[in-house]
Amino acid sequence: MVTAGRPIIHIPTAGEWSNDPVVRDWPEGIDRHSIAKMENSNIRVVCIGDEATVSVSPVELSWPMLLESHLQKKFTDCGRIGVINCGIKGCGIAGGIKRFSRDIAPFTPQLVIFSFAIADALLNMNDTADENNLTERLATLTADFEKFVLLFDGVNCKLLCWLPNPIYPQENTEGRYNPEAFKNWCARQIQFYDLLQSSIRKCCEKHGIELVDARSLFEVSGAKSAQKWMSGWLMHNEQGAMNIANWLMDRIVSAKLLDDAYAKAVEAQAADALKAAAQEEGEDSKDENVPADVQAVSTDGGVSAE
Repeated sequence: MVTAGRPIIHIPTAGEWSNDPVVRDWPEGIDRHSIAKMENSNIRVVCIGDEATVSVSPVELSWPMLLESHLQKKFTDCGRIGVINCGIKGCGIAGGIKRFSRDIAPFTPQLVIFSFAIADALLNMNDTADENNLTERLATLTADFEKFVLLFDGVNCKLLCWLPNPIYPQENTEGRYNPEAFKNWCARQIQFYDLLQSSIRKCCEKHGIELVDARSLFEVSGAKSAQKWMSGWLMHNEQGAMNIANWLMDRIVSAKLLDDAYAKAVEAQAADALKAAAQEEGEDSKDENVPADVQAVSTDGGVSAE
């Protein structure tokens, strides 16, 4: 049953995303089961982004699902809490803008957690972009970040941005057939990743958006320690996913990002309980008013006379 305050979710079939091959299809995390879960959740959290949001396999070990478990244990008396993973591999923030009306708005979330920094920062190994090209690309991504944030004007939900794990392009096993080109790509890739993350920090500060810098937390004990939480040069592993879920949970609690939603959910739970009690009492009253000589239905489905 969908009660007051919970949405009946309708996913639009066409929109800006339809002609973009990267985001045209539904995210892996959206299916009938996850939609039903969100419909029956008093608190709803949407995680949107790129492969860092898709996280690890199996899905139960991905950080969005671990976060859902943490939240449910923390906010115990507000009914169900639903977290949906709307990550799509290769989706940059421009793609996030395109799929806002499909992958965010229908769920009426109280919190949106987002990061597109991996997909947006990746440079093609054959791309020989010079400093001016990278500057232009950074300016476009910064403008897109502003556009993404503006989509939430007038929307009653909180935003939480996070910066993903560090990257180690020098550990990439591809492209080594041309050592000089590979070396140049590594240098440009690290440089652009740093520039993009710096831009994201500034944008979050400008708009008052909470930011979890997972990259710095990965690197707090040095690169050698950070790489224990990595799977290859680009992605976090299962331990990394656990850490990300814990760091995001800590910020959600410390910044009170779900406190208002929790209070309303508890109130809604109490209202639902009162309504159910009143309905049950009404049914009992009807039973008490039935005349004693009225025929009773027997247990085998027939009718017997009292």
